[in-house]
Amino acid sequence: MNVPKDFVCPITLEIMENPVIAADGHSYERTALENWLKNGTKTSLLTRKQLGHERMIENISLKKVIDDFKENISPLIQQLGKLVKSAPPTYESEKIVEIQESTEKRGDF
Repeated sequence: MNVPKDFVCPITLEIMENPVIAADGHSYERTALENWLKNGTKTSLLTRKQLGHERMIENISLKKVIDDFKENISPLIQQLGKLVKSAPPTYESEKIVEIQESTEKRGDF
């Protein structure tokens, strides 16, 4: 199952935990956008145009959809991990286990 691109922060390239809407109308991870602005960047990463202001609006709807996605995908990730762990090791299976373990540690799923 692919992660919808709208769930991924264009700055961090990771699934957002706390999405906010910037002046360009696009959603970003709050801390990533705060750092982006703190570093003096006043243009949109996506449109390359000047941001009209630095206010951020919490994107509650997107957060709920991302949380639902994670809740629904988690059992699939866990099942895949069990299947891979029971199979003979291959490069691909080791990478899948590595991804599963890192997402569990971060609490993504």
